Formats: sequence, C-alpha cells, structure tokens
Amino acid sequence: MEVKATVKLTAKELYGFLMHNTYSTFGSYIGVLLSIGSIAGFFCMLGMPDVNPAFLVALLVIGLLFTVVQPLMLYSKAKKQVKVNEAINASLEYLISKSGIKVSQGEQSAFTTWDEIVKVTSTKNLVMLYTSRVNAYVIPKKDLKEGISELKKLIQDNCNAGYIKLWK
Repeated sequence: MEVKATVKLTAKELYGFLMHNTYSTFGSYIGVLLSIGSIAGFFCMLGMPDVNPAFLVALLVIGLLFTVVQPLMLYSKAKKQVKVNEAINASLEYLISKSGIKVSQGEQSAFTTWDEIVKVTSTKNLVMLYTSRVNAYVIPKKDLKEGISELKKLIQDNCNAGYIKLWK
C-alpha cells in the first residue's frame, strides 16, 4: 500500500500549521488565558476614575498580544515564507509507504522511516507528521484525495510515535 501526493503549500495552509504548532502547547494556553484575563480586567477597570491610564494601556496590550498580535504575526510569517522560501514554494512529491516517507523536490529527495516520526496530528485541513518538536511534514488533506484512508491505515500500522491524533 502506498499513498502519493503532490503538495504545494499555500500561505493559508502554512498559517494553519503555524497556528496549530504555536497554540497547541501548555504555554500557549496560559498565554491565551492571560490575554483573556487582561482584556476582562481592562473592561472592568475602564470606568474607574482612580485607575492609572498606563495600567489600562498595559492591560490592553497584554490582552491583545496572544489573541490578535501573535496570530497576525504568524500570518505575515506564513505569507513571507511561501513567497521567499524555495523549499516551501515549490511542489513536493510525497510517497508514503509501510517503509516510510519519501519526499522529493526536483532532483533532491529525502527518506524518513516511521521510527523517526515522533508525533502525528491532524486538523480539519492538514495532516502533520512531526520529526521533531517544530519540524513536520505538512500535508493538506485536499492533496491526499482518495488516499486519506490509506494514509490513516499506514500511520496506524507502522507509526510508533509517542502522540498520534488521527482524524475521524
């Protein structure tokens, strides 16, 4: 059984990966809670006459940091990477089999065995096969076409990653 896919990541898909990678850690949950608490504190203290305006500004900045500023920065980063990074910009050919994942781009190719995959996760639109905490093969589900069920079976049968979250 083999799954073939030709992938050319768009800024939207790369942004989805960056958002998932950034906001799926314990620290990011704390950051979002801090932001929400700061926004709530800002609005609670807004009408109080003896509150220092600098404190209100600080609450507002902290509140916007993880909920508005960081997502905008990640989107900007994704657009820039897709535009200037040749490795992301060009099409990648994936050949996924029971022996591993072969990725080709032009004359170059790399092979990763299933033992090297440390985490597998998916979102509504993406399948991510991590080789480290921050590096992953990002495969849009739309590019898998009918091979999505075969990929799921290959992952279940061959991957021993510490964390596997597959789609339904």
